[in-house]
Amino acid sequence: MNIDNIPSAVEQLAYGFRKVGQDESKVLASKHCTEPVVLKQLIELSDHVVDKYGNSNVLAKIGPSGVYKETYKQASVLPAFAQDDIFALIAAKSGCCGPKEEQKVFGLLTGVLAHVLTDRNNACGKRTVIYGSGINMNYLFYNTHIADMIILDKCSGSHILEYAASDSGSVNCIVLNKVNYDDKTHYQKPGPFSFLSHFEIAGTASHIAQNSGRINTLVLNKVSSGSPAKGTASQFGRAGIVILNDIAGDCGADIARNKGTADMVLMNKLKCEMGPMFIAADSGLVHFYALQNSVGSEMAALIAHEHGKIDVMLLDRVRADNAIACGIGGKKGQVKKLVLSRVKAKLIANNTKAKEIITGNAALQEYKILSEQYKLEELVQLTESIDGKAPEEIMGIADSIALIYNAIAKENFA
Repeated sequence: MNIDNIPSAVEQLAYGFRKVGQDESKVLASKHCTEPVVLKQLIELSDHVVDKYGNSNVLAKIGPSGVYKETYKQASVLPAFAQDDIFALIAAKSGCCGPKEEQKVFGLLTGVLAHVLTDRNNACGKRTVIYGSGINMNYLFYNTHIADMIILDKCSGSHILEYAASDSGSVNCIVLNKVNYDDKTHYQKPGPFSFLSHFEIAGTASHIAQNSGRINTLVLNKVSSGSPAKGTASQFGRAGIVILNDIAGDCGADIARNKGTADMVLMNKLKCEMGPMFIAADSGLVHFYALQNSVGSEMAALIAHEHGKIDVMLLDRVRADNAIACGIGGKKGQVKKLVLSRVKAKLIANNTKAKEIITGNAALQEYKILSEQYKLEELVQLTESIDGKAPEEIMGIADSIALIYNAIAKENFA
C-alpha cells in the first residue's frame, strides 16, 4: 500500500447510489490518484450489481451472502485495482439517498472489493491495509468476508462494517476511531441519558465474526451508535481481543454469545442505558472480561447466562442508576472469579453466581493485580492515542495492541 496516496477524506459522501457521467469519472479518477479506465470498470460493475440485486424481492430471495458470492466472481476477474480505486468509486457513487436495498448492495460491493484486493495481495505475500477517512456512507464495507486490516477514521453512517468476517470469514484487524462522532458535542445527535437518539445510526461494527467467523483484533474508539460491536464472535464465532473505549450507545451486547469464544474483552468509558448484556451467554466463552470507568442505568447484566463461561470478570469504577452485575452465571452459567471494585448501584450482584466473588478492599487489590497481568492501562492508553494520528501511526498502534494481546494470550489463554 502506498500510504502517501491514501485520500485523507472523501468529501461529505451522501448515503446513496447514482449514475456517473464519463467526464465526471475522469475528474474523480484524477482527484483520487487512480486510472480512469480502472474507475470506469468499477463503476460499470457497481451499476450492474445494484441494478441486478438492489431491490427487496431479489435481495430477499438470494440473501446478502448470495449477492456477495456472485459479486465476488465478477470482481475477481477485474484488472488490478488498489484501495484508492475503491475510494474513488465511493466518491463517484455519492449523491442523493437511494433505497435501502441499493445502499446495502453497493456497501456489499465495497466489502467484496476489499476482499478481492486482500486475496490478490496475499497471493503476492503483501499486507493489505485499507484506510478510509471522512466517509459518510451507509453499509460501508458491509459483510466484508476476508480482509487484513481496515481502519476507518472520522466516518459516519449506519451499518458500517456490519457482518464483517461473518459466515466463516476472517479479518485480522478492524480499527474504528470517531465513527458517528462530533468534536463539538462529542457524539452526533446527543440526546437524554438513555441515548435512544443514537439508535437512528445503527449497526456500527455489529455482528462481526458471527457464525463461525474470526476477528483477531477489534478496536472501537470514540464511537456513537446503536449497539456497536453487538454480536461479535457470536454463533460459533471467535475473537482474540475486543477493545471498546469511549462509546455511547448500548454497546457490546451478545459478544461471544451462543457458543462463541473471545479471549479478552476490555470496555472502558461506556455511556449507555443498558450496559453490555449476555456476554458469553448461551454456552459462550470469554476468558477475561473487564468493564471499567463506565456509567449507565443497568450494567453488565446476565453475563455468562445459561451455560456460559467466563474465567475472570472484573468491574472497576462502574456506576449504574439501578443495577450492576445482576443475574450473572444464571441457569448453569459459570464465572470462576468475579471482582467488584469501586462499583455503585442500587442493586449489586443480585441473583449472581460465581465460584469466587471479591469485593471491598480486597477487590481493589485484585484489580491492581489483574490490571498488571492483563496490561489494562497500557491497552487503554494505546487505544486512546489513536485519535489524531496519521494512518501509518494507527497501523503501528494496532500492531502494538496485537503484540501485547499475543503475549497475554500465551501466558493466560493457552
